[in-house]
Amino acid sequence: MNPNSPTQSLSRADQAADVEDPEAGKSRSHEPPFDHAAVSQQVAAFWPQLFADGRFVPLGIRLDKALLADARARQLPLSWRKIKQFLFRHCKDRRYIECLAKGGHRYGIDGQALPETIKDEHIEEARKRLRKIIKAEKAAEAKPTSPSV
Repeated sequence: MNPNSPTQSLSRADQAADVEDPEAGKSRSHEPPFDHAAVSQQVAAFWPQLFADGRFVPLGIRLDKALLADARARQLPLSWRKIKQFLFRHCKDRRYIECLAKGGHRYGIDGQALPETIKDEHIEEARKRLRKIIKAEKAAEAKPTSPSV
């Protein structure tokens, strides 16, 4: 193998986790609606070092693939869809955006800080998103409420 190959520089966990959506192309009409609260409880139970007790830390890049690989290896009842939808909501949460905006290290599946730090452009993007959230919250608070009749 070429030692300069991009896959050579990936850890074994990254290589194992580098999977495509196994549910691509499947009909989802038979699946129940996504229950964020229930999936959040499962995720917190399976990876408490990252998600328990409403913990919000900057997540490592491609953590979704590592979570899926771990879920498969441990035969956890979490599908690719559930993991992706959970992370989508989790990463849009104001608390997550606030921790990104502070900068610092990202965290891996074991809950430990990774060598990678949050890139400046990611910090700036988080700060922009946070400003938008705060502006929207203030606008919502300033709206007069109509008295009930």
